[in-house]
Amino acid sequence: MTDNNYTHMDSCPGGPSLDQTQLLQVRFYLSKELETSICRGDLENALKNLGELFAVAQEYVQRYDEPELRPNLARLHVAGIMWHILRNANTAGVSTEDRITAGDAFESMFVRASDPFALLPDISRQLRFLIGKINSSKGLSYHVQRTLQYIWDNYRNPICLQDIAAEINVNPSYLSFLFHKEMKISFSAYVLELRIEWAKRLLAEANMPLLNVALESGFKNQQYFTRIFRLETGMTPREFRQAARAAAMTAYDGSAGPADKDAM
Repeated sequence: MTDNNYTHMDSCPGGPSLDQTQLLQVRFYLSKELETSICRGDLENALKNLGELFAVAQEYVQRYDEPELRPNLARLHVAGIMWHILRNANTAGVSTEDRITAGDAFESMFVRASDPFALLPDISRQLRFLIGKINSSKGLSYHVQRTLQYIWDNYRNPICLQDIAAEINVNPSYLSFLFHKEMKISFSAYVLELRIEWAKRLLAEANMPLLNVALESGFKNQQYFTRIFRLETGMTPREFRQAARAAAMTAYDGSAGPADKDAM
């Protein structure tokens, strides 16, 4: 495992010492490890990370303090994991066509699943498919891959393109040009997008004060976080959290397939 603040998954699921916030933090670290494995094309570790991520997400849902939300929260967690895989497959250079193929296969399984956590073998197959595509055609240059790894490891802290350029021994202007060319987004916009997406996950899934959400997502204070979040999403963090909770109450209503209805 990488250097982080949790011990090992063997002691995590069901561990009496971990509360919901700590489980979410473990999920965050496992998500980062899965990102790294996908972008390196490391199938063995990616499958291991995926299994651990499912175990922690399942434990988090089982402990959620509003039982009526647990089924929909489980679906949101599993859908989020697959979105995470597809997003990082995009980062690693997988073609749009192949991502759509994997996404469509997942959606077809997902709408019929009575227990989304039972989809682990199916999602593992999609992960194998995507990593196979990554390894058959590396889409990003060495410098951009190193830059992405730095961002993933440090986006909760201040990040400067010049510092990354110095670390990987490349001209900052050239790195900025190369990043935009290969990622189709500027360096600063990519970092902001990553921080906003993580903030959304925390707001939707964690009973965490807004200040903690801001700091965990890489923003220097709550006021700045609120201003930027509103500019990017059209809602304040508090409004987004309320909307996410309301959506969890009604998510996927009416979307259950025949198998789901027979099980009710």
